[in-house]
Amino acid sequence: MPSQMRPNLKVLKRFNSLALEQYHFESKAKPRSQSYGRHVYRLNKQDIAHDDVFWLKAQQKTGATFALQGFEQELNCYRSLQEQQADFILPVQVLSNIIIPRTDLYFDTALILPEASAFFEVEPHLLHPEQVKHHLWQAISVMEQLNQCGWIHGDLKSTHFIQYQQRVCLIDFEQAQPLQQQSHTLNATPRYMAPELFHAEAKSIQTDLYALGIIFYEWLTGQRLVATDYEDWAYLHCQRLKIDLPVNFLRYLPLLEAMLAKHKSQRMHDFSQLKRCLMTEIA
Repeated sequence: MPSQMRPNLKVLKRFNSLALEQYHFESKAKPRSQSYGRHVYRLNKQDIAHDDVFWLKAQQKTGATFALQGFEQELNCYRSLQEQQADFILPVQVLSNIIIPRTDLYFDTALILPEASAFFEVEPHLLHPEQVKHHLWQAISVMEQLNQCGWIHGDLKSTHFIQYQQRVCLIDFEQAQPLQQQSHTLNATPRYMAPELFHAEAKSIQTDLYALGIIFYEWLTGQRLVATDYEDWAYLHCQRLKIDLPVNFLRYLPLLEAMLAKHKSQRMHDFSQLKRCLMTEIA
């Protein structure tokens, strides 16, 4: 087990059909996702503490093939990371053969996770310079640990980093894949896609590293990248992306240049190297 990892600090409250009946189910899935058979609910009770709010995620067997495959891949990834006692995942429970209360929706399998806060919701200009550096280091460290467990995420977004019990965690592993697996399936989010993915190359540590660079760039600038469609995103990432940081964050320009190089051979090799750069070369 990697040295940075330890068992999860809290076991998730155990759910069964009776326990689910006590909760209000608020549907949170987007209409398009529901059309693919994906259902997401926020579970809560009235007048309860924040740490008694949960999320349930399930996939109908009659849904779209790619959605079924993504959900199964997420289950496999969680099982693997749990076996390795990874400290960067939420405590999760897998439920079998459940019916959503007050509906006739049945699922063979569902995931339940606790609610957590967004890690990148804090505005960097409100933080002390060393706190900004530590924020970046924590995100890099989580990705380093994921690779140590033998996985790449495959679809990093800022919302996939969350804060739970003083820990930074990753969520949404539907596009995760083992490091040794070569997948050319284009199933990432264009906003965060490395240039080589637009040329049908396989996902890699470098594509995750690029996506994290976009997350860092948008967080430090407070601006979201803008494109009109898939072709425009390809043009942005492959040709016209220019790193323009606020004056108070110019110290991170070399770091972002190493993360967002258009050719993956010019990027950092892995997150360990990236972390060393952050800690030793960024004053």
